[in-house]
Amino acid sequence: MNPSRAQTTQNFCFGARALKNKTYLFSILKTLSVSLQSSVSPQGPTPTTNVNLNRRSFHLRMLNKYNQAQATIEFITLVGFMFLILALFAALLHTRTGQVITLNDQAKMQEIADIIITEADLAETVGDGYSRTFELPYSLAGFNYSVTLQDQEDLVLTYKENQFIYFLNQPIFGQPTQGKNLITNVGTLINLTFIG
Repeated sequence: MNPSRAQTTQNFCFGARALKNKTYLFSILKTLSVSLQSSVSPQGPTPTTNVNLNRRSFHLRMLNKYNQAQATIEFITLVGFMFLILALFAALLHTRTGQVITLNDQAKMQEIADIIITEADLAETVGDGYSRTFELPYSLAGFNYSVTLQDQEDLVLTYKENQFIYFLNQPIFGQPTQGKNLITNVGTLINLTFIG
């Protein structure tokens, strides 16, 4: 047996641990290509050459399986990472949408409170004999709301199960209601009456 064949046989005898090292695998591929060129004899294949070729094909199959497994793991990792990014984006979008809806609800309630507070301030400023009608909407964006006065100076608005409290500058007698309201100033008393 010539020394190059013995060395080639020795180079291909390795265990499962050697498959983990990529640089070793690539050196095996290089050795395979060199030894395949040198092992073909002009008289045809010998039994030793057939054994070496079988070993080489086994090692090439193992290398191919290793590369396929690595590609699968990389693909699964990439898909998992993309799913994580998508989930974080969806959570952020949901949180931000909730904040925008809450701010929109507060703005709507502020508009209703401003109508009532402005009318009460105007009635107090003009003084005795003031009378005016104003209208409150029946619903906001398709949702019902309620308006109540507590202790004649706290305006409580309830919308989508949230309560908003506003403080009036002067006491008001009566309750504001959705629809037309009449506000009057008689003496120094400001009265609210529902008229339809």
